[in-house]
Amino acid sequence: MILLTIITKTPEQSKEIVDLLLKESLVMDVLKLDNNEYYRLDESKNVIETKSSVLKCITQYNLYKNIKSLLIQKYKEKAPILYSIVIDEIIWEHA
Repeated sequence: MILLTIITKTPEQSKEIVDLLLKESLVMDVLKLDNNEYYRLDESKNVIETKSSVLKCITQYNLYKNIKSLLIQKYKEKAPILYSIVIDEIIWEHA
């Protein structure tokens, strides 16, 4: 299992992605966090701040490439940022 983090450009895009991933059974669940501050450096080393939405999804490791391809195909140059972390253990009885 992995924890997939998706950083989207807009809250609307994040909602679309939530619906898509759940309906296609590509993730088990999603935590959606809106109005986050996202920082990066531009080419001139200036700090750029933007607002973003973050999705935290639990999924199977072998589905990551499918999710990545689907989102790149659907959103092209507006595709969200993706990264994953391997989950060592999930304790469901405390959820």
